[in-house]
Amino acid sequence: HGRINTFRKNAELGESHRFLKDFFTSMIDLNWSWTFFSFAASFFCSWLFFAIIWYIVVLAHGDLAEDKPDNHTVCVDNIQDFTSCFLFSLETQHTIGYGGRATTEQCSLAIIVMSLQSIVGVIIQACMAGILFAKFTKPTNRGETILFSKNALD
Repeated sequence: HGRINTFRKNAELGESHRFLKDFFTSMIDLNWSWTFFSFAASFFCSWLFFAIIWYIVVLAHGDLAEDKPDNHTVCVDNIQDFTSCFLFSLETQHTIGYGGRATTEQCSLAIIVMSLQSIVGVIIQACMAGILFAKFTKPTNRGETILFSKNALD
């Protein structure tokens, strides 16, 4: 009949200022619901950010104008409004490519934005995969399962 000689200090559990000091470790220490929420939020925020960028690109190029010249070549095919920019952002980042929207060779800026969005998407996926793998392999509360006996054994 042993006893547990380890304990957790309440001061260590309440240190919220250390969250941003080591982001990766903090993400591993979050409970699962916050991990899944941050996973979804990071994707949604990146889709929204790049949808705004796509909207600015097509707006600046004149693709959303009602009276486009006959010889006008759009930056992205089949973009009509912000909603279609958001869908194109999602399709680009996850390489879904439903076939309706695509960048053209008319805009070098669109090609650069598409490349950057693909890179950002891969980075987010790699970080989240690393965090999930680390959470699955992290030994939790192992110190509380080790018991010390009062009697020594030979």
